[in-house]
Amino acid sequence: MITRPSEDDELEVETAKNKLRPLNQLLNEPETASMSLEQLLARCKLTHAEYERYLNKMNTRSTIILKRDPKDSWINGYNPHLLEAWNSNIDISFVLDAFGAANYLMKYISKKEGGLSEYLKTVIENAHKDSVNECDEMRAVMQAYSKKREISAQECVARACGLHMKQCSRAVIFIPTDDNPVKMSRPLSVLDNTTPESSNVWMTSLNDKYKARPETPEYEEMCMADFAATCRIVYGQQTKGKDVLPLLNEMGFVQRRKNDKPAIIRFHRCSQEKYPEQYYGRLLKLYLPHRSDHELKTPSLPTYQAFYGAGCVQLPGTDRLEYVQHIVKRNREKYEKNSEEIESAVEEYEQNRGVTDEWCNLAPESDLVRLPLVEQERERDNENEQEDVPDYSHFYQLPPVRQSKPLCVHDPSEIDLWREHFQMITLTEIMRQKDDVVFAEMLNRIRVKGKLDELCEADRNLLSQAITEPALCPTDALHIFATNKEVDAHNSATLGLLHTHIIDIHADDYRKDPRTGRMALQDRPFKGGKNELPDTLKVAEGARVMLTRNIDIQNGLVNGAFGKLLRVVYSENDQHIIKLGLKMDNETSGKNTRTPADDMVYIERAEENLKQKGVVRRQFPVKLAFACTIHKVQGMTTTSAVVSLKSIFEPGMAYVAVSRVTSLSGLYLLDMEEKKIFTNPEITAALENMRQANLDDMMPLLHVRQTLSRSEVFTIVHHNTEGLPAHINDIKNHHELCLADVLCLTETHLRGSFVAESLHLENYSLFKRNRHLSYTNFPQMANRSGGGVAVYVKSDIQVHEKQYIHNVTDLEFLALKVEAPVSALIAVVYRPPDYTLRPFLKNLS
Repeated sequence: MITRPSEDDELEVETAKNKLRPLNQLLNEPETASMSLEQLLARCKLTHAEYERYLNKMNTRSTIILKRDPKDSWINGYNPHLLEAWNSNIDISFVLDAFGAANYLMKYISKKEGGLSEYLKTVIENAHKDSVNECDEMRAVMQAYSKKREISAQECVARACGLHMKQCSRAVIFIPTDDNPVKMSRPLSVLDNTTPESSNVWMTSLNDKYKARPETPEYEEMCMADFAATCRIVYGQQTKGKDVLPLLNEMGFVQRRKNDKPAIIRFHRCSQEKYPEQYYGRLLKLYLPHRSDHELKTPSLPTYQAFYGAGCVQLPGTDRLEYVQHIVKRNREKYEKNSEEIESAVEEYEQNRGVTDEWCNLAPESDLVRLPLVEQERERDNENEQEDVPDYSHFYQLPPVRQSKPLCVHDPSEIDLWREHFQMITLTEIMRQKDDVVFAEMLNRIRVKGKLDELCEADRNLLSQAITEPALCPTDALHIFATNKEVDAHNSATLGLLHTHIIDIHADDYRKDPRTGRMALQDRPFKGGKNELPDTLKVAEGARVMLTRNIDIQNGLVNGAFGKLLRVVYSENDQHIIKLGLKMDNETSGKNTRTPADDMVYIERAEENLKQKGVVRRQFPVKLAFACTIHKVQGMTTTSAVVSLKSIFEPGMAYVAVSRVTSLSGLYLLDMEEKKIFTNPEITAALENMRQANLDDMMPLLHVRQTLSRSEVFTIVHHNTEGLPAHINDIKNHHELCLADVLCLTETHLRGSFVAESLHLENYSLFKRNRHLSYTNFPQMANRSGGGVAVYVKSDIQVHEKQYIHNVTDLEFLALKVEAPVSALIAVVYRPPDYTLRPFLKNLS
């Protein structure tokens, strides 16, 4: 509990002390260690309410009273989870406000050191005897206090033996990346010898020395992060050492770090969302090689963010332009692996820490409160906004709701990645409506219909055949509407029409009790937002439902999965609904969690934070699914559906809605407005300008194998896997890799001598060489993860590995001698991005 100060008179405080004094005496008695708090209170003739009231009377400030057993009352405050991670003494002090935290820290860092008072007492006594006046006496005391301190026996031994109190295997370098960084002035002795007109008053920084790095190929291609990590500035006699080079403009001397131990780089981090210009400026300064800050922007791209997103540069020693973001990403991966994920997690923690129940964290007993850290989506203001799209593989279908433009439409302010990197393949075989060709051809025409175009007479007549009165539509068919408002109205009406025993499932909302700090169940649910778990679910056994959250992605229990509610499970004690039994439409959904007795999937309440601070909701993540929005059914195939085009508000919605059924006979149109059927003209224009792919060019091996006999061709394929264990299934299922007689792979990321059975290909022999075996003179490369080469050879090919080749070292390579059916020597060589070209070519030759 938390006791809070009150304006009680001294008499009440004294009464509280007298009442609690017997309890305090009992706690010191050994025989009371096994007693409970209730037994102790009974011995002292106190009720629990009186005990809490007297505690509140006694304390003059807000105080935490931890819940303990009497036997643990003299144990320091601790956290059981911290004890598992840190097996040492823990003494946690709970503070209730910012002043308490600051006060605790100041007291801790300014507390006196043990034994110092005795030493000062001796100094004062001697000073009083030896000094002539009070001024000399105070000076002696001051010098003793400022220049002496008591130390522990362990520190004394370490200092007497000349041992280091701390030691680090790597240097740590801070790199300033601000546009206006803090500067240090030159020493006063230097400034005294300069003229008043001189501007050379500042010390040179790491940034200045980097820009003045030597003009050699090795240093020219370095980014500032590489320079700070792999180089050091040398002075004095060290300037005469090996491999020391002068910096430009007489700024000193630089030398590559020895022992292959790069320094740890540190730098200021800022939020990409809050401070985008500082964020991208840091990336460019750290990871893009440059000699001047003017090289990090251009007149046409005047900001760091624009230059990062669309800029191209030609690096020293290369003859081609390369995107800035590709260079930055390549260099950044060496120093900030998983940095974005870590920063995102830290930022998420900082944003959500305000709702953490600190009482539960610090109290020695566990609590049932579990607050998730992920905030729910904000409530949408537009009534017509829809849920996220489960599938948008077709360009003419609907883009995600919060996306400002279709994926393939080019923005002039950005790089046209679609036109540059993608080619279009037109699939000609229709699968969904393959048994109704006339209907399929009509869908193809309305798919590209412009807003001002008119339907041809044949298409108008065909769609008119599907117009049906609402009363004549099958009630068990899925109803598809444009807006959530229409969907909710139909679901409620259909539930009342088909079911008599309707069940209300109220959400369990919990809110922190300010008196106890615990989460208390509220009498009634709060008013939640549209996208939050519902306040009350109206369902019935036998009703159509749909999941609204991802429960088990691997098991197919995902947002948008349909099923039927067959059973409602109540608790035995208070008839509280604890589970729902669902029969999923997809036979594979929830297969691993179905109960053998009834073949149903049972789901429990999900838990989420509401917008109200400190409120947690527990509710079943389902909704009625007699009807759905057009966005929600995209990607679905059904034999029959009732479709309303009345409230269409977006290009492509009408086409998506009517094309869900497999034939015209299964389509029931409640209304048809021709002007509601239209496509996005930007998509049509983008597709017309997109390059058409040539399948023969995309599948050359398949084409060659079809035109040549087996004896005339010997196929060797080289491929960078970026991790063989992660992509072995992709290799096994690739349409062309399986045609290779010899499949050469780089960046296999294999370790050790054992190769898992899953990495073997049927009818192939595997040869491999891991990275750590490839380097002799570059231990930093050998110890780095990744890399490695491997070769799969068809089992009927006679081949042997050449394991040792004279004078070949420091290369990731594999050499195979093929004896039959052809005679050939195959060598697979991989050069890591950070393996500079000069030593690589030297070892290769």
